[in-house]
Amino acid sequence: MRRRSDQTPAWCGRSNPRGRENTMTISVEQRFSLFAKLGENLDWDSLTKEQVQVGIREAHTFAAREFEVFIRNGFRVQVGDFFRETGELTIQIPALARPTLAELREKYSWIREENGIERDTSPTEAVTLKLGTVLRPDEERINGAEYERRLAPRLDLTLSY
Repeated sequence: MRRRSDQTPAWCGRSNPRGRENTMTISVEQRFSLFAKLGENLDWDSLTKEQVQVGIREAHTFAAREFEVFIRNGFRVQVGDFFRETGELTIQIPALARPTLAELREKYSWIREENGIERDTSPTEAVTLKLGTVLRPDEERINGAEYERRLAPRLDLTLSY
């Protein structure tokens, strides 16, 4: 007798194929309902047979992983980066010498032990500070989880308050 995972596609028969903890099991009915609704509203006439065949042929490789990302992203496709400069503010900061630990302790009494600063990434060269946002032009606000998701690709940004 063959195992169930050999008989049933991964998206249909296993609730937790990668060993991650699920807070909820997604039923086979929910899975088929999702695919049916997506297919029902898809403009099939705009696709070629070859394009559809790639999804079928590559479902076990990249296509399934990218579809999972699409679902986790709230059924939205984001091409590129959410971050954009607003053009509202630009500040030129001149090159400054990095302060010594003794100078910092003198100014900030809460720095006590030798390893009281985890890391210092302050620049010593001139810096241009520009105001940016992850909001789309038609948005006024987003929640914290959405903010973190949009900001994740830009780990090189310096954030401040």
